[in-house]
Amino acid sequence: MKKSVLITGASGFVGSQLVKHYLSNGFKVFGIDIKKGPVFPNIKYHHIKTNIINEKKVRDIFDRHYDLVIHLSGITRISDAKNKPTEAIKSNILATTILFQNYNETCKIYNKKGSFIFISTAELTNIYLGTTTPSIYSITKSSSEEILKNLYAPELLNLSIVRLCTVFGGKLENKFKVPRIFLEKIKNNEELMVNNSKNEKPSFIFIDDVIEIIYKVSQKNYHDKPTKIKTITVKGTESSLIDLVKKLQIVTNRKVNYVVKKITHNRSIKMNIFKEINKTNQTKFINNLKKSWELIIGKNN
Repeated sequence: MKKSVLITGASGFVGSQLVKHYLSNGFKVFGIDIKKGPVFPNIKYHHIKTNIINEKKVRDIFDRHYDLVIHLSGITRISDAKNKPTEAIKSNILATTILFQNYNETCKIYNKKGSFIFISTAELTNIYLGTTTPSIYSITKSSSEEILKNLYAPELLNLSIVRLCTVFGGKLENKFKVPRIFLEKIKNNEELMVNNSKNEKPSFIFIDDVIEIIYKVSQKNYHDKPTKIKTITVKGTESSLIDLVKKLQIVTNRKVNYVVKKITHNRSIKMNIFKEINKTNQTKFINNLKKSWELIIGKNN
């Protein structure tokens, strides 16, 4: 019998790629999103257009058991969370709680083991290490993590928290995040505004690597006894924004005009936490940036 997976945020950048990947690996895939679902010709895919803040609709979705639930949906832009904090709390904290509670209950009713993967942010690791300051977005993710840990019932399911750094490399990639926003400006011959903080080196990872990591985590969860919570911080290639611009000049073969903006940050108290980091090398990073550039200029459709 095919294993079933429920993916929230299924119409988004990472979610749509996960749907495609699990379908190609023989899973029965169910997706949830407030938007219309992705289309896969000649492949049966079950899309549920709804908002998981609605607890009644979520209860209806869990009228069956799912072997795996991957939770991605919510507000993902730092600026959106800052401008709409109430909405961020509802979408990122309340929705996560509703989803997890109902999945717990379903596993109990059907007396079947489950696996829940919560997609969080690597920004939390940097905050705990004292290398960056919290944002409202990171606070909602941190709160969600703590709620999941408190509601976690090891006799019912496995819980994995996967903290992602900045993901790039697809047509649905967030146009307001680096490196996509830089590539778009380079394409239109626009000047870039670059922060010069030497202490901050954002971490970037290609979409294909993210999908592979999440899939591996889900496969490992099937075989592990549900006895502990796994927190995995996924970090790709670290690069200051000025170094990133230099790489993009190589990738695009264009002269890039940019203005350096000086910034300062207050640092939080350092804390030690367990982390598992995946790093990619600089050569691979440049190759993946080139793939992104080719997608943007329409070379690879």
